[in-house]
Amino acid sequence: MDVKRNILKLVVLFIYIGLPFLIFIGLIPFDYKFYTLTIGGIIVYIIMKVLGFKNRELGIKEESAWQSIRDVFPVTFLFVIIGLLMYQLGYTQRFEINENLAFFLFYVFISCPIQELLYRGVLTSIGCGKFSNTGLVIVSSFLYSYIHIIYHDFLTLVITFIIGVIWHLAYLKTNNLIGVTISHIILGILTISIGFIQ
Repeated sequence: MDVKRNILKLVVLFIYIGLPFLIFIGLIPFDYKFYTLTIGGIIVYIIMKVLGFKNRELGIKEESAWQSIRDVFPVTFLFVIIGLLMYQLGYTQRFEINENLAFFLFYVFISCPIQELLYRGVLTSIGCGKFSNTGLVIVSSFLYSYIHIIYHDFLTLVITFIIGVIWHLAYLKTNNLIGVTISHIILGILTISIGFIQ
């Protein structure tokens, strides 16, 4: 059983560390980034279920849903206002905006929920008892930032680390993914639409 668990943990480690690196160096084409990472996320979810984790332990639950939304609303609202002000002042057009409706539908209904499951739900479940809350937030936010190496942009790494910390602290209040997922969707659509991140 220990051998099986260790193999499964190595697969999870490869998905968190290896897949972004393979995209970063071009062994996996950049255009397939979301599909690759989505498949990786599905594999991690299946592994967590095989290891005996229940959905509610991974943040997939109804309890405290509204509280999770309320907890993250102020920071979401603040960042939306900052983003719109920066856009009006012309500080956001860092990348060409070329995403279509299909991309945004995929982003809203698949990519953001899977990212939150991976970096808040799963990592909290794995790290609970092994790290302090501070250590857990730092490790998960580092890994969340690390996945963005695929964009070859240092500012994106800094911003995703900071927002990762904020989202994880909010998540730990309820262990419910709904609030941080909605925040991720709103801020992600905004920053992509105004060309601030890719």
